[in-house]
Amino acid sequence: MIRVHDPGRALELDRALFSLASQTFQPVHPIIAIQGCGGAASARVRNTADVFDWQERGHHPPTVIAVSAPAGRDIRARLLNEGIRYAKYRFLAFLDFDDYLYEDAYEYLAGEALREDTAITFGGIVRQNVRVFEKFIYAASQSADYVGEGIADFMVTNICPIHSFVIDRAKVLPGDLIFNIALKRLEDYDLLLRLCDKYTSRFASRAKPVGVYNWHLDGRGTTQFFDADPEKAAADRQSWNQARRHIWRVKSALRSRRKRLPSLEAEGQSDGVIGDHELVVKHPKSLPPPLFPPGHFYSPIANPIELRARESRLWSQSDDMCGVNLNAGAQLMLLDLLRPHTASINYPIDDPGDNKQYFYRNDQFPLLDAEFLHAALCFYRPKMMIEVGSGFSSLITAEVNRCLLGQSVEFICIEPYPRQFLIDGVEGITRLVRQRVEDLDLSFFDRLESGDVLFIDSSHVAKVGSDVNHLFFNVVPRLRPGVVVHFHDIFLPDEYPKRWVLDEGRNWNEQYFLRAFLEFNPCFEVVWAAHFMGTRHTEAVLRTFPRYLDLGGAGSFWIRRRE
Repeated sequence: MIRVHDPGRALELDRALFSLASQTFQPVHPIIAIQGCGGAASARVRNTADVFDWQERGHHPPTVIAVSAPAGRDIRARLLNEGIRYAKYRFLAFLDFDDYLYEDAYEYLAGEALREDTAITFGGIVRQNVRVFEKFIYAASQSADYVGEGIADFMVTNICPIHSFVIDRAKVLPGDLIFNIALKRLEDYDLLLRLCDKYTSRFASRAKPVGVYNWHLDGRGTTQFFDADPEKAAADRQSWNQARRHIWRVKSALRSRRKRLPSLEAEGQSDGVIGDHELVVKHPKSLPPPLFPPGHFYSPIANPIELRARESRLWSQSDDMCGVNLNAGAQLMLLDLLRPHTASINYPIDDPGDNKQYFYRNDQFPLLDAEFLHAALCFYRPKMMIEVGSGFSSLITAEVNRCLLGQSVEFICIEPYPRQFLIDGVEGITRLVRQRVEDLDLSFFDRLESGDVLFIDSSHVAKVGSDVNHLFFNVVPRLRPGVVVHFHDIFLPDEYPKRWVLDEGRNWNEQYFLRAFLEFNPCFEVVWAAHFMGTRHTEAVLRTFPRYLDLGGAGSFWIRRRE
């Protein structure tokens, strides 16, 4: 995850990207979050990133996102939070665009994390004092500023810059991977204090340097808007003082908790510290190791070696969905009915940079899903839509609601970790519910009537206590007749994409639950299966959605409770 506040500093960004492209650990997925940049600036960053042949080197092509902000505003924590949402792989790491890593950094850190079974694993960092010129970077000297041996030293001062560690997402709850957006300085230190208090960490691995921290002798730091103006200098000092006071309160709370709750420490439990407040919630000091390792026949995580041995059979295209009627004829008729409603579709191809508009070249909600949603809303004209899991689809629904349906749809978004545009508010979205869907009373969904929509874009994983289990077992079966339900990232009747499973290590299973739910189920009918129609009835799809092949991709699956 790379954060960038000045796309004009391409020389430094180029070096940071080169250090990622050169990583011996594979695959690496660069996520570049750009602050306050429009389409041209985003394109400039993409051009810098495209210099490297990522796929040839075994890596994932970069994802570039633009986060809007007023000029001169420091939103470093927001950049990181937005970038985290795009994370695909098990390990998460951060890099400021003016720093760089050694080529074996992630191979070493990930190896240490797996070997020692730790949630946060640290490496050493060398400080380099530099001056940046137009076409070269001059390294004036090096110094050993990040000295310390463990958690006790870390509690005194931050000895671990933001690119010195990796986080094992399999061991850390998603709700804990959130930077405090109130902080303009020391936001990484704040996060690490909270994580190291709650999860296992390894500082001994800092004996090996993994990268370089560039200290700018001219005062320019990443996302630090250096200015000789006295007012701006005063504001900068205020930000530092505010951050230091906050860190002092966090440390005091941690020390106080440990003295106050020795019994919990003995049991391996602790309190979390979020923002300026203590959140008194019992949780394990670290997640217990699995009884069965990944790939074991008792583990829900598949063995990629076994899958590759059966690759040709698993990923052969088949229409066999025993017990499920895909209603191909009805879907073809629906395409004809939707065609008149596609004339109003006018979304940009690339990111416009305003953070409040859908664009086609995103890696989460592709063209066919977006254009079908647009046309279906115009055709069905629901009175209410409840969305579970918000993002690019929310922007489409909001735009159709305000521009074409006269705000006639009561559009409710359920999202425990909302993006900034949801927090700020978007015209066309009636209400944001910042809770997990499994924590809502079931009566919340009783308001959906015939013709209304329950739009689900979940965690995609069925496991103990998951949203997928809750939705399939408690919510969907209780819906009134006539309610339409959407699921996303569904590729029935095919398997999940080979690249997702074998290369990215995704072990999603929601579509298996959906298939089992529909088998011999006379109460629900298939309305639209985007992947099935796009791959089996391509010509019919192109007559209604002609840009499908050019900007393709599809994963929406719509069903309806029969009346």
